[in-house]
Amino acid sequence: MSKILTKRISSLFTNYKIISTVFLTTILISGFIIFQPLQINAQNHTVTIIPDAIKLTKCELATPPTDPIDMNTVIFKDIAKTIHVEKEIFKCKTRNGALVVAMVSLFTELFENLRTQSTLNKTVEAVTCVKGYNGTVSYCDAKNLPIPRQYPFTVGCDPLNLRILNIQSPIEMETVVNSNGISKTVEAEKEAFLCTYKQNKPTQILDVMLFTEIFEKVSSGTVIKKNVESISCLKDIDTAKVLKCYTKKHL
Repeated sequence: MSKILTKRISSLFTNYKIISTVFLTTILISGFIIFQPLQINAQNHTVTIIPDAIKLTKCELATPPTDPIDMNTVIFKDIAKTIHVEKEIFKCKTRNGALVVAMVSLFTELFENLRTQSTLNKTVEAVTCVKGYNGTVSYCDAKNLPIPRQYPFTVGCDPLNLRILNIQSPIEMETVVNSNGISKTVEAEKEAFLCTYKQNKPTQILDVMLFTEIFEKVSSGTVIKKNVESISCLKDIDTAKVLKCYTKKHL
């Protein structure tokens, strides 16, 4: 009798251990499934804080590159994406006195539906990379800029004297066609106005990018629609920062 009782107690104890193990495993798996996306999201959300000691100050415009502008357009089904990039170079000092070069690039993207000839979205992003005079990259920083229809914002450009940067290749143009024979030709041109002079030196740059788009039916050469839109961005020369942008439709 005692042997049977001992076996039953042993069996119950074994079953209890199995149930406990399964329950604990279930809790651990559930916790992993619940919290793993939070961890992934936290890893993907990188926050870059630039120390004050290496922030830029006392910047000046450097000699512009030979070809500082490029543009590319791709098409997927009816959606055309145009990306336009322009670069300006500044010679700066950091707050701790190091001599550096700041490369400031503006990426403008236009997303459009060729079937309806409508604009789906447009974005502007500033990417700044800082290098020492020995070629070492100190850091890079990216910032998405809102582009409201606020035109124009206050800026001290001289209406009586034309002061612009000499850009050697300011114009880009491309054409894409969808499967229904609707083409989009986009021409982009850039001008950079020197503004807000102090002690006979400009302290701001107003970059004006003008996009002209022509939608056509290729088989007949019929023009379906034309768009002309400007996107303007104001830069502070002393800190090599893009302060704000705005957009306006002209046609």
